[in-house]
Amino acid sequence: MTQSLFIQALFWGEGPLSSISRVGMEGIVASFAITMCCLSYVYLNQNFDLGTLLIGVILPFTAGSLILVVLRQRILLFAFIAYFWSLVDDAPVHFDSVLTWPEVTRYQPFIPYFVDFVLLAVVFASFYLAVRECTKGKLLSKERKVQLAFLILVIFGLSYLQDIEIWPIHAIVADYFYELDLVEHLLSATVLGFTLKLALGSSSRQKV
Repeated sequence: MTQSLFIQALFWGEGPLSSISRVGMEGIVASFAITMCCLSYVYLNQNFDLGTLLIGVILPFTAGSLILVVLRQRILLFAFIAYFWSLVDDAPVHFDSVLTWPEVTRYQPFIPYFVDFVLLAVVFASFYLAVRECTKGKLLSKERKVQLAFLILVIFGLSYLQDIEIWPIHAIVADYFYELDLVEHLLSATVLGFTLKLALGSSSRQKV
């Protein structure tokens, strides 16, 4: 019941994601449903081999992106790309260790944290492009640009909350990684929704 009310608060009325059309909402839900099914398979089969790459990364990314491309949901496509790579970066896929699979370690043989840096750049760029799509054809004030830039940083930071190197967070991650991962991505998506709505303009009736 609580989850249902939370979703309604996000998508209906004046909620942060209320600017998303019904088609867009169905598309993004389908994309993440496929992703969650594939990640569940990887969680149950921790092999970290070619099968992990195909089922845990290539299949969900291709299918989810293709759905949003066909539906012409460019803003949601960028949002999906951002959240997809932030999800597979860590457990259960550990894509940041792809160069050393089946061993899970961030220290790659060439440049330490190399894959991490690439994924962080892709995620941040995708969040930026999602917001930028909303501002096309609009003249933004300097204050609004600063607001949007700050919110993009918040969205990005929340999506990687479990990676912040401070003791209280690491203590929680040790015992409740997946719970924290869910909470941080829900918070990030909520702030992203407010940001997209702000970028579209309060008086705009545009649909994502």
